Amino acid sequence: IVEGVPVQVLQSLIQACPQSAQVVDEVGMTPLSYAIENAAPNAVVATVVQAYTEAVYQKDLQHKTPLTRALEKGSSPQIIQTLVTACPQSIQQEFCSHLDFNMSAQDKKDDVVHSTSVSSTSGMNMNLVHKAILEGYSHDTIRTLAQACPDAMHERDASGMTPLYYCIENREVVGILLEACSDAAFDRDGDFQGTILHYALSENVPFEVVQD
Repeated sequence: IVEGVPVQVLQSLIQACPQSAQVVDEVGMTPLSYAIENAAPNAVVATVVQAYTEAVYQKDLQHKTPLTRALEKGSSPQIIQTLVTACPQSIQQEFCSHLDFNMSAQDKKDDVVHSTSVSSTSGMNMNLVHKAILEGYSHDTIRTLAQACPDAMHERDASGMTPLYYCIENREVVGILLEACSDAAFDRDGDFQGTILHYALSENVPFEVVQD
């Protein structure tokens, strides 16, 4: 998708040949992937998504979905919302357990929220909420992901950690996740079978986080 093409032109192309939104090129990318890659406005993204919703969770040869690309490129919360609304399940592990997040410094937001207590072995089998926290995405992006797919709050990485463990030292992000799924506070740790409260107190997490 060429940057700057009017939405009306894209709509005419899709209307004339709806199947064109489903075509995969030699690198495994659909038109939706190119819309994200070229920073197309939300109106364009929404038009392509409407034509072929399945493209939201379709991986290219780099094992990236359009949602992954949108997160990597720092796309607007509106575009993230468009993608996750079309396919909330794309946030969960079965769609993204082996995706790579290679962010440059300028792509990261100022309000980094990852916890220093996350172990180096936690990197496998993460869902996109795990990854968004670990990579320091904005609170708005984390909120959009969490609210779109509350079930993702219960998913554990290879070390048995849910997304809550990744942000336990950050009061605001803990609040965002619990607002999306309060039951996540009852999930037991994969190794010690304690809850997040056990973990927080054993790790000397700031009192205001535990109190909330």
